[in-house]
Amino acid sequence: MSELSRIDDYVDMAFTAAASGRPGPAVLLCPQDLLLEAAPGAAPAVRRRNLGSYPLDRVVADPARVAQAAAMLASARSPLIVAGGGVHLSQAHAELARLQQTAALPVATTSMGKGAVDERHPLSVGVIGYFMGTRSATKGLRRLVSDADVILFVGDRTNQNGTDSWTLFPPAAAYIHIDIDGQEVGRNYEALRLVGDAKLTLAALADALRTLDVSARAATAPRSRPRSPRDAASLPRRRAR
Repeated sequence: MSELSRIDDYVDMAFTAAASGRPGPAVLLCPQDLLLEAAPGAAPAVRRRNLGSYPLDRVVADPARVAQAAAMLASARSPLIVAGGGVHLSQAHAELARLQQTAALPVATTSMGKGAVDERHPLSVGVIGYFMGTRSATKGLRRLVSDADVILFVGDRTNQNGTDSWTLFPPAAAYIHIDIDGQEVGRNYEALRLVGDAKLTLAALADALRTLDVSARAATAPRSRPRSPRDAASLPRRRAR
């Protein structure tokens, strides 16, 4: 039963629901009789906690699974990171850039993830998804995605636009998925589940990769950004085992 004396608690609950886990709108419904009650005579205690910022709580994925993901990426011949809008929500840009640089990993983005990494970086692929269709200007880059053998999704819903109607990513690839919302992980592509905040989990993944040998891939990484789809062959496609 709702009580007028708990109105501040209800507002806090609404902010907590909106700013924790996957962010989104929250609705606070009050019965009409509560709105018609007289305000209490004594002033309520002042609320001091800020519950209106996101992420409200940061959690990192299971360390054992982070280590497993690092091993998969280190041994991949043609790895690829796909960054979605969750990177922006988590403010995980620096951590993603560090992972890209230290492990020599190509990074593509969805349209919602555009700007998650510096697109002038030689290992930045740009926006993928339906932008890589048969009549698109970047169709020549499509093989960078379709030939990938290990794909890491970060804050990506793997929806229709970001996957070119689920035709872009290769069925035989192994998938890793980082997301704060466990229901999004593996929704469309069965994946190693890294449920956690993108910022913390990407940092943990970079730390784990630093303990592994990625020198062969780093040695073949391009020194400049491909100027056109025809220059895409300069991106590392195979890693020496």
